[in-house]
Amino acid sequence: MQTIIEQITEYLMSLDWSYILTLILIIYGISNLKFVKKIRENLSFPQRYQVLIIGILYAVIIFLVRGYSIEKVENIFQSFVFTLVFHKLIVDKLITGIFKTSSLKIDN
Repeated sequence: MQTIIEQITEYLMSLDWSYILTLILIIYGISNLKFVKKIRENLSFPQRYQVLIIGILYAVIIFLVRGYSIEKVENIFQSFVFTLVFHKLIVDKLITGIFKTSSLKIDN
């Protein structure tokens, strides 16, 4: 059991957390822009493809700006996949739950 926990901890520590957190913020920021919503509705462009495109473009930008070697591509890819899962399973449900409870109307 201890070995499994150590491997999970090692994996989590190897991820690029600045990439993960900033990508989630960028996705939410872009997804909530009115003109992006209209474009997505008019083109019937699913949000998952938008997230995929943004994530790949942002990964390329991070790779070039930080001057990573080719060995770091796997790290960025793992961080990207983790972001998609983390965003969908945890953050999306949490934020949806928070905004649903805060948007309740109180009648006088």
